[in-house]
Amino acid sequence: MRGITNRSSGKKGNAIAQALARAGAHVTRVSGPTALPCPPGVCRIDVLSARDMLHACEQVVDTADVFIGVAA
Repeated sequence: MRGITNRSSGKKGNAIAQALARAGAHVTRVSGPTALPCPPGVCRIDVLSARDMLHACEQVVDTADVFIGVAA
């Protein structure tokens, strides 16, 4: 369980995106604020709020074969 005061580092999302890109998938990652660099071969859409994340996901999910949601 993650407490409200504990911000996500983005490590899990980066690891999943990187593994998928290495496997040959076209990966778009919608990400909240993080200091981590975007993995090679991954397109990242940066967002600031949950509403921004929803809008970004709605735009990319229509063209996706698979959607993986990971959020803290």
